[in-house]
Formats: sequence, C-alpha cells, structure tokens
Amino acid sequence: MAGKYVIDDFEKVHRCGLLAAESRAGQRKYYDIELAVAHVHGMLEALRRTA
Repeated sequence: MAGKYVIDDFEKVHRCGLLAAESRAGQRKYYDIELAVAHVHGMLEALRRTA
C-alpha cells in the first residue's frame, strides 16, 4: 500500500518519522523494512554526532 511508510519529500529525513516507521514495521512483522529503517536511523544518528 503506497504511503504506508512516508517519511517526507526525500530531501529531509525526520527522526520521528524513522522511529514511527521502525516501530510500525516491527509491530506488523515487516522485518526487512524494520531493518532497513534501523540502518537509516543509525546513519542519521552518526551524522548528528559529527555535526
């Protein structure tokens, strides 16, 4: 279903959107999506630490 994990316009990534997508994917047992979002979340946190 389109729009189920919309984060934004793909120019900005919102941390709360990642957390929501990761949580929802886990709840619905979409483990591939959960792992992918967790990876993006980790990359975002690494960028925040260097900034």
